[in-house]
Formats: sequence, structure tokens, C-alpha cells
Amino acid sequence: TGYVRRALTPAGADPDLVLVELPPGAEVPYLATSYALMRGHCVWLLAGRLVIREGDEETALQPGDCLAYDLSNPRDCAYRNPSAEEWARYVVALSRR
Repeated sequence: TGYVRRALTPAGADPDLVLVELPPGAEVPYLATSYALMRGHCVWLLAGRLVIREGDEETALQPGDCLAYDLSNPRDCAYRNPSAEEWARYVVALSRR
């Protein structure tokens, strides 16, 4: 997919902050099982556009939007950049159990 991930916090930090850059037209799927060890998960869009699909629901984010996940019952999800030209740049905050 060509996406780039960079840790913003030192190893073992809670929450763990990750900066992600997703190229135009790219999609990254995640299985619900990848959230098994997480307590919380937030996505804050800094630039571009991002569509997040959780199960059958889609949420479109604009710069400045933040989406918090309810991980009590995790579902398969995907992150998609709907733009044909602009990269999506966002921060993911992960809190582990």
C-alpha cells in the first residue's frame, strides 16, 4: 500500500502514539483480532481525507476530526484514503490492556 508509520512515543508508552501517512487511493484492512490486546483506540486526522470502515459502518473524517473506537466488541475495519491526489496524515493513539 505504500503507507508509512512512525512511532511518536518511546517503546512501552501508554498510550502509544503513531503517525501514519496513507497514500492516495490506498486502503489498509485490520482484522478484529488485531485489537484483542487494546483497551482504547483513537484516530486524529491531521491532513487529507480518511474513511474508516468498522464492520458495516463507514465514517468519513476531515482534517481536525477524531474518531474513538469502542473496543469492548472489536470488528474488522479498514482505513481508506478516498483522494486521488492527496496523502492522508493522521495520528493513532493506542492504549493497551
